[in-house]
Amino acid sequence: MGCFENQITGELLKKLIQMLDDRFLQVRTSVCVALGLLGNEAIKSVMPKLMKSLKDGSINRDVVCETVMMSDSGL
Repeated sequence: MGCFENQITGELLKKLIQMLDDRFLQVRTSVCVALGLLGNEAIKSVMPKLMKSLKDGSINRDVVCETVMMSDSGL
């Protein structure tokens, strides 16, 4: 369970999902870390984008793997 899991709002999650496509790598990486802190539901909602970023390298692969492993599915 993420440390902010109970504070997730649809608006926050929507904004973070948009920021996964930011042109700056550091922003995309930071969003990935934030999603991990938000917990399982937030991670599950972006799992397809995270899997795509593993393939294309648009986000640091180590950070993506750590975020995915924080979810219940943990692939």
